[in-house]
Order: sequence, then C-alpha cells, then structure tokens
Amino acid sequence: MIKIALFQPDIPQNTAATIRLCACLNATLEIIEPCGFQFDEKRLKNIYMDYYKNCKIIRYQSFDDFIKTGGGHYKAF
Repeated sequence: MIKIALFQPDIPQNTAATIRLCACLNATLEIIEPCGFQFDEKRLKNIYMDYYKNCKIIRYQSFDDFIKTGGGHYKAF
C-alpha cells in the first residue's frame, strides 16, 4: 500500500492535487497538522472535485501523534 504524508501543508490547491493523486493511485494520504488553511470538505470541494470520497485520509494533530501511531516508516526523498 502506498502512503503519502504531508507535513503541515500550507497551500490548499497542492493538498487537493495530492488528494486527487492518492485517489487515482489508491494510496492513503496522511496529513500532519496544523494545516496553513482551514481543512474542511466545503472549502476544498471545488478544488479536489469528487476525488475526496475515493481517497483514504488520516489526519494527525501533530508530528508526535504521527510517530506514536506508527507513522514515520517513510523514506525521505
């Protein structure tokens, strides 16, 4: 299973593009907050279109929460 993690994303359009990518690849998106924008379906709906319902998104309140729940098994590129 492919997983993509975004650390404190600031740009909603880039986050929406990642949601679309994850939906197409059947990948899980992990978002490590805080986000630099209000992350809600209503605000992003026009940007990510209908891909949101096809993407599994896991949100973490902090980097520590991400590590505690088993995140951090990523290779940095």
